[in-house]
Amino acid sequence: MDINDKNGVWLDKSFADAKGLKVGDEISFEFEDYRLEKKIRGIGYSPEYVYHASKSSVIPDFSKLGFAYMSYKAFPEETIPYNVLNVKFDGTAENYNELLSYHMDGYYSSFVERSQHSSVSQFSEEINQHQMMAGIFPVVFILIAMLILLTTMTRIITHQRTQIGILKACGFKDKSIMFHYISYGFWLVLIGSILGLIIGPMTLPELFYPSMSSTYILPSWKPAWSMDFIYVVLAMVLMSVLVSYYAVKSIFSENPANTIRPKVPKVSSSGLIEKLGL
Repeated sequence: MDINDKNGVWLDKSFADAKGLKVGDEISFEFEDYRLEKKIRGIGYSPEYVYHASKSSVIPDFSKLGFAYMSYKAFPEETIPYNVLNVKFDGTAENYNELLSYHMDGYYSSFVERSQHSSVSQFSEEINQHQMMAGIFPVVFILIAMLILLTTMTRIITHQRTQIGILKACGFKDKSIMFHYISYGFWLVLIGSILGLIIGPMTLPELFYPSMSSTYILPSWKPAWSMDFIYVVLAMVLMSVLVSYYAVKSIFSENPANTIRPKVPKVSSSGLIEKLGL
């Protein structure tokens, strides 16, 4: 932005798109008795307007709402008071009021810290909400996946009990047989995790972008990469090995003769309510 440009204005991209405006077009502004006619020099974004909505609506209507930047020389010669002033401080929050009063000689009504600015605070809250969901949902899904793996491995061991007994009777070591069955869960989870690393960033963010981009204005919406993804994969693979081991370890404590025979069903006992006759 050229601070000496008297005839140019830099316009909000969302507002320009809603109005069909482009660089080089003429645009006029009216304020009380003033009318300004300027040429659009550029279209862009502002960190102060990541979130910008009217008081009557949460979702911004960009055909009625936008911002523009102009040089101070683009204003009429008559004095137009500033209603917003951005100030950068070096110091602690306790000194803001004193420093501002000192430099402005007390000629200001109020000030807002950056963290309390509507654009910053609203987007920060949105980030915190997504971080909270990102910490809860994966844990729930991983626990469900491990439970399914445990159930599947238990059924496999039950159905192949006779084969395991025959292998043990033929001289196969328990470690070899156990490694074979543990590898089932290991390869399933490893392949699924790798596919998740590839397909997840390509699909899941696209579910959230349409709703978020209608409220928040950013130059681009792209998924980010984090080493936490790798850590989650390693944790899942390790958990799959432990779960698979837990599912198969009981059968290796039996001798081959007992393993070949069908598993003796557990004897059920009467519960407390049954004993009370209720």
